[in-house]
Amino acid sequence: MPPLGFFLHVPSCGGTTFWSILRAAYGRDQVSRIAETDGIPREVFLKPNGQARPFRGKRLIGGHVLWTDVQDLYPDRRFVTFLRDPVERLTSQYFRQIRNRIWTPVSDDPAEDLNAYLPTQRIAIRQWFGSDETTADAAFALLRDRFAGFGVMEEFDRSVHLVLQALGLDTIPGYVQRNSGGNKTPLPDSAIAVIQSYLAEDIRFYDLAKAEFERRWNTSEFAADPDRMAQYKAANKAARQALLAAHDGRDPYVKGARPK
Repeated sequence: MPPLGFFLHVPSCGGTTFWSILRAAYGRDQVSRIAETDGIPREVFLKPNGQARPFRGKRLIGGHVLWTDVQDLYPDRRFVTFLRDPVERLTSQYFRQIRNRIWTPVSDDPAEDLNAYLPTQRIAIRQWFGSDETTADAAFALLRDRFAGFGVMEEFDRSVHLVLQALGLDTIPGYVQRNSGGNKTPLPDSAIAVIQSYLAEDIRFYDLAKAEFERRWNTSEFAADPDRMAQYKAANKAARQALLAAHDGRDPYVKGARPK
């Protein structure tokens, strides 16, 4: 029986795809995610040690929740998460919120609009591990010392291996990539410079995390077997095709989402 897991889902970091992998790996009835559509109030989710009814007996729980809210509530859980290049993540979030009419641009100039947008948002990955004042070094120390495993979106296949291993899972199911490709609008250099100026500490945090990810990978059993990733990708492709063929082109582990 795999250990109990907790997936801290930082938005726009490949989490929708990873939730489908978790449901396939554990079984849908063993996974619970906090989300508005699930009708689970936040105060229920934050009850001590996951004894609230929606989570009793679940092997894996998690959602868009801050580390500071749950760090002491689930001591029996192995925490995992996914990260992403901070500039890419912020750009994805920005365009998604415009697309979903959460943010209405105040200027046709992206740099000017971003200067208005960024102060209104939780923009940094490291803020999910602390607060607005959390330094890159402090956020990285927490990630390194308190999380059983983490992945980086830019190395998704390798990340899935390491994170599922940290959760005590051996089988890696075929998955369908989600929420990908919706944002293809390039930003001018002036707008990228605005984002980089706001995210200087976050960029440092991500550089530290990437180096730690490579260290963990290089000391893993996967790195010792160069053919294993090629075998995995072939098996994953076959599993994905079988999954879609059996469910009329849809991934059964994500409600209402169409695969790419």
